Amino acid sequence: MVQEGISNQISFDARNLDLSYPEQFDVLLSTTGTNPSDFTNTLASNVVPPAANQTYTYNISAYVGQNVYIAIHNTTTNQYVMYVDNFIIDGLQAVIPDDNFEAYLEANGMGDGIPNNDSVSIANIANVKKLDVSNQNISDLSGINYFTDLIILVCENNSLTSLDITQNSNLEKLNCRYNQISNIDLSQNTALSTLNLSDNNFSSINITQNTGLEQLSCEDNLLTSLDVSNNTSLRYFICGDNQLTNLDISANPALTYLGCHANQLTSLDVSNNTALEVLSFGKNQLSVIDVSNNTSLNEIRCYENQLTSLDLSSNINLTKIDLSYNPLTCLNLKNGFNTNIVVFNSKKNPNLNCIEVDNPSWSTSNWLNVDSNLNFSTNCSYPAGCF
Repeated sequence: MVQEGISNQISFDARNLDLSYPEQFDVLLSTTGTNPSDFTNTLASNVVPPAANQTYTYNISAYVGQNVYIAIHNTTTNQYVMYVDNFIIDGLQAVIPDDNFEAYLEANGMGDGIPNNDSVSIANIANVKKLDVSNQNISDLSGINYFTDLIILVCENNSLTSLDITQNSNLEKLNCRYNQISNIDLSQNTALSTLNLSDNNFSSINITQNTGLEQLSCEDNLLTSLDVSNNTSLRYFICGDNQLTNLDISANPALTYLGCHANQLTSLDVSNNTALEVLSFGKNQLSVIDVSNNTSLNEIRCYENQLTSLDLSSNINLTKIDLSYNPLTCLNLKNGFNTNIVVFNSKKNPNLNCIEVDNPSWSTSNWLNVDSNLNFSTNCSYPAGCF
């Protein structure tokens, strides 16, 4: 965009290879696009460059406030050789309306050397690969579209209510946690692999075009539904503290971490998620869950649900278990590796009198976060159909 109060000009070098067969050119300008028919403004016409390089300079200040496109049009038919090189557009600025955003760019070598003028030089930001503006009290990231080479954007803990990254198609990692953003268009960010939208005001998120996502964090929002069926590469997924009533993760076999705690789920099918290592679904309304296929699990957090029975005998890699605050009556923990479980909590399960374990004496000595009425046994004589 051409800015007011700046030396706005274009320059380039041109020469003919042989003046016996001279070529000539027009310098054309468009404010609408790059189709040949868009170049309706003429800066120069029928220019014949010499045999030695000559610099040509043209003023474009008449186009203040507009995006401009420049074309060099060869107007002869000699079909010989003309060289054009060293093309420079001087004075193009990115509008940065947020004072704190501009101040950060100025302080970190990405400004134009003029504080508080609501703009920075595009030349200083176009090639930036990583930008971290966390904790800068920024309320508007307008101008981020000029960071066309940006791969990593971190803008957490600001005062943003919106974020337009549709022009940042190279983004691979975005972290905008701790803002007040309620809507975001991610359709043009198909290179994203890591996305953190947690602690905002999102009621919906569309990530169907982001098929390369490997890490997704969107906890502490207002989500009532979330489609991750196209995100088959997801490995880390946390969506806790929302209002989800259903969560289909059958198309996400690569998941190793799932955190869906503090929602309104009544069921959860993890049978296809055989790579899961951490499963956290506390503070929901599940009455049953089958984790027999999840033999890689090392941590399960299912506190504050409506579980009445739970069979963990197939989960031989468990090290941490929290199943407190449930109406459990049956719990099978005979997995052959009880001594690897270093964190165990079964408190506030008033209906649970006995837990089946490998070694009752060892469990009694090492698992202390249990109700006073609880016993450990190798066979609790649970009624048929308990599991």
